[in-house]
Amino acid sequence: MKRIFYILILTIFTTTSSAQDSKAYFGISLGYSVPGGESMEGINDGLELGFVNFGYRFSENIGATLNLNSSGHTIDNVDDVNVGVAYLSFGPMISHQISDKILIDFKPQYAPSLVAAYTDDSGQAYDDTELRGGAFVLANSIVFGNSKGFGFSINTDFLTGKWSSAEIDGQSLDLGSDLGYDEDDKKVTKFTISVGLRYNF
Repeated sequence: MKRIFYILILTIFTTTSSAQDSKAYFGISLGYSVPGGESMEGINDGLELGFVNFGYRFSENIGATLNLNSSGHTIDNVDDVNVGVAYLSFGPMISHQISDKILIDFKPQYAPSLVAAYTDDSGQAYDDTELRGGAFVLANSIVFGNSKGFGFSINTDFLTGKWSSAEIDGQSLDLGSDLGYDEDDKKVTKFTISVGLRYNF
């Protein structure tokens, strides 16, 4: 699956390298995130921040995107521990023009770095434990304002993946062979709806 994804990205880069009408944007976003999957049982909905929303258009319809997102969640029946879930993702961007000022971006992405970390109420690391894994993200944006200058977007993102390892006190452990997790216990999903502010240049 990963090889197919990489081939798709390479094909887009190769076939659109001569495009003349390219555009780029940089933005941030704020939204509401709903976690799911066996590994996220007892984790409550939370706030999601898009720290980096970057896109580059090779042509009017084809481009690439890079994103860094993080969400914070409380845990059922635990008052002083929170969990943060962050990921870095990239992939192709396919755009469809609705009108002169509105377009839709479809952005399937691969997230090679998916991390969950636990903190106390003061934001300090709790128990020196992190979960690490990978995921795929199906993202869509309705963009209002695609000419140079500021614009905004309404975004939906669905992440699906699994945890592969845990880092405990600086030691990396495999969730399956070392800690006895089965495949269902490793699964994680996250649905997010957000509003983004971007600058087109």
